[in-house]
Amino acid sequence: MEKHEGSYLMRDWKESACIERADGHKTSRVEAEFAYEGELRGPSKVSLLMHYHPDQTGSYIGWEHFEGTWQGKAAAVVFRIEGSFDPKGVEARVSHEIGSGTGALEGLRLSYSIRFAGEGPYPFTLEVE
Repeated sequence: MEKHEGSYLMRDWKESACIERADGHKTSRVEAEFAYEGELRGPSKVSLLMHYHPDQTGSYIGWEHFEGTWQGKAAAVVFRIEGSFDPKGVEARVSHEIGSGTGALEGLRLSYSIRFAGEGPYPFTLEVE
């Protein structure tokens, strides 16, 4: 397994409530745009479903479509995202959807974990198999 350092930056975030209960539980949909810097470089579009608990914690799941470059060569991949959040920040576990890599990412397996707290860019270590 190889490890590569990179960073991730949020460009846009649009969130809309799907279901809001009187007891404080809420489910929302997010459409967002991010950008990768490092050997994985380029924009991505993210779709998430988030669930909020009344205590300001929660969890989410979604997919991210990346199109850009890997080590300077054209590449694309779909990532699966799972995570949780609390008032101090957001945790995410990201892995590619098998068979979704194209170009320089075809046949590779990618994953990373990341913590979002404060303003980005947010550093991460990409694991490549």
